[in-house]
Amino acid sequence: MKKVLTYGTYDILRKENIDFLESAKNLGDYLVVGISTDEYNQEMDIETEYNYKGRKEVLKAIKYVDKVIPFYDQNQVIDDININKIDILALEENNKILLNIPEDNCEIIYINKPNKKVLKRSLNRDSNL
Repeated sequence: MKKVLTYGTYDILRKENIDFLESAKNLGDYLVVGISTDEYNQEMDIETEYNYKGRKEVLKAIKYVDKVIPFYDQNQVIDDININKIDILALEENNKILLNIPEDNCEIIYINKPNKKVLKRSLNRDSNL
């Protein structure tokens, strides 16, 4: 089974969010979505309409999403990949949270929403951020 991981805030969902989640799910068999916690959003000055619990419940109801996990710190990405046995990390092309991660073992796919362009690179499961 090929597992895919992605991250986001996913506050007020739009069609483009659903389309992105569908594209991410289509990269594998099982989609794990990390959503930002209230504490992370406060630290990063991200305002949301709904709290973590509400956003998590909405995402769990989306047919493309198999598992929802909390995203509380950018340094947790390698652990999330290892714990969840992730094969592909799917990110929006404009998502730059992972610029300093070494390459190897886990594929990173950047999805460009307008034209579905895909950019790939690999990620080392054993590296620290």
